[in-house]
Amino acid sequence: MKRASSPGREELSTAHQGGHAVDDPKTRRQHRDRAHGLFTRSDHVLAIITPGGESAIMEIEPPGGTAQRAGRRVVYLDQGHWGSLARRVSDPGSVTQEESAAADKLIGWARDRRIVLPLSSGHVVETTPLYAAKRQRLALTMLQLSCGWHMRNPVLVRRDEIAQVLASAEPVPGRRRPEVFAPDADGLFATPAPPEPELAGLPGYLNWLCARLTAVAANFDLLMDPQRIEPVKTTGWCDEMTTLGRDAQFQALPTARRRAAGIRALMDAVYDKPVLDLLQRSGQSPEDAATVLLQGLQASTDTMPFLRLYADAVSVRLLNRARWELNDLIDMLYLACAAAYADAVAAERAAARYLGTA
Repeated sequence: MKRASSPGREELSTAHQGGHAVDDPKTRRQHRDRAHGLFTRSDHVLAIITPGGESAIMEIEPPGGTAQRAGRRVVYLDQGHWGSLARRVSDPGSVTQEESAAADKLIGWARDRRIVLPLSSGHVVETTPLYAAKRQRLALTMLQLSCGWHMRNPVLVRRDEIAQVLASAEPVPGRRRPEVFAPDADGLFATPAPPEPELAGLPGYLNWLCARLTAVAANFDLLMDPQRIEPVKTTGWCDEMTTLGRDAQFQALPTARRRAAGIRALMDAVYDKPVLDLLQRSGQSPEDAATVLLQGLQASTDTMPFLRLYADAVSVRLLNRARWELNDLIDMLYLACAAAYADAVAAERAAARYLGTA
């Protein structure tokens, strides 16, 4: 790690792979295949330069504060649209004229900081099965255009919404929900990494910075790694939803009761350990909490916007009687969360239809 200063500007440069720092010129020459980072403290941005010379600018949320979007609108893209942007950047002729016009606008707006194109852990899940050059072209486009902005993991957003509703009877002054869209690398996953141990002798700010740079570098390496990661085969949830959607008794239920079946995820949410801990402190039972949450869903779209939209979208999807696949779960979770909080969502037609109907 090397520090340099100039009038009005303080920079920190690193060379890393998997979060390992390279500290001196001799060692740096031995690791020319590694990406290098240049952090500018005045702007709180990290420029990562790949061994091939490409660069990606990552905004980093300042310590103890909230990153400002500066009037930028948030546009969430599903994986297919990210693929179109990557092809437009690396192989322009492979994209249709209509797609090219839309892609050029989004790319231009993102580069001009007019919009935010956040990444989510859903994008990571759908990117890591790719490998070699195709994986890296897609990953680099995503990293360059997202500028370090992420969507908070839907499991965490669900937890935040539930906690706010359960605590509404006894509000805590100054408590606010975390931002759903922020340049926060730790919010990408449902189980954030444990905090890095503080390094003895470093000022508090540098300890904070080391943790931030490690998180950003780890996410960068995860996406840019050319090695394929085999997707986890989970069919239990898909089989259960397919069976329910094809059940004649379920299809015959009144709309309100079908919707109630669609919010069975509430009980799963209530039995999430952090929520159980919250209930234990409040003295409420899981059954009472489920009742409160159901009332919250029916009361206002502002109470739990993600959970409400997710419940309705699942209910609408069940009426289609189609077979559920793993990507349906990803669509329901991530697109519903994005639709509840982003300014715009670009999704495939089927998913957009479910969300629009909900």
